[in-house]
Amino acid sequence: MEMKKIVVLASGTGTNFCAIADAVKAGLIPGVEISALICNRAGAQVLKEAAKRNIQTVLVDSSRFKLFGGKFNRTYYEQELLVELRKFSPDWICLAGYIDR
Repeated sequence: MEMKKIVVLASGTGTNFCAIADAVKAGLIPGVEISALICNRAGAQVLKEAAKRNIQTVLVDSSRFKLFGGKFNRTYYEQELLVELRKFSPDWICLAGYIDR
């Protein structure tokens, strides 16, 4: 059976991500592998949790997409996020406690 690739998007402590990653490793979610974790917050605990599990991490820091006056530039942020997602050609994208700002 061909493994399905998952990319997980998470922003915080990583409790949801860890539950998913540990379930995949234990075979509770058969036929899938986590290709990467994409996080939008530098220093988020989830980045450390992914590193402990030898899962590739990508940071698309949403703070870089604030315009003058603090307004969030969703268009540019989503463009960069899509560039990073496409590098992994995921079958599934999983949002695990992901907040985009």
